[in-house]
Amino acid sequence: KQKFTSRISSLEEELSGAKEEVRALTKEAKEQASEMSHLQKTLAKLEKVQSSNENTIEDLKGLKEQAKKDLKEKEKAVEEARKEASSLQDEKKALEGDKKALENDKKALEETVKEQSEAIEASEGGRLEAEAKCDSLA
Repeated sequence: KQKFTSRISSLEEELSGAKEEVRALTKEAKEQASEMSHLQKTLAKLEKVQSSNENTIEDLKGLKEQAKKDLKEKEKAVEEARKEASSLQDEKKALEGDKKALENDKKALEETVKEQSEAIEASEGGRLEAEAKCDSLA
């Protein structure tokens, strides 16, 4: 009987140890489940961030392409403005040349008018003299 009692005590101790081990394993499993849940939530957040980053990268690629197009348009506009400025510069030079020619023509006309005025005055003087002679002869 003592043998059975000793065996029962030994089994009860084993059972008590097994229960303790089960509690410890259960506690560890709960901790690991909690940690796994936390890791899954973190992973989900990271996946959202990754997705957001990928969308941002796509948006930035689109903005980069648009910026390239805008830059090309601006370069074309600058080139057109340069051509227009060059054309206006050429036109200005031509107008300055026309102005000088007109100033020279004006001077020549003023000189001609002066010469003709002097000639008219001279011929007027000669006409008056001729009239006076005619009057004296008459």
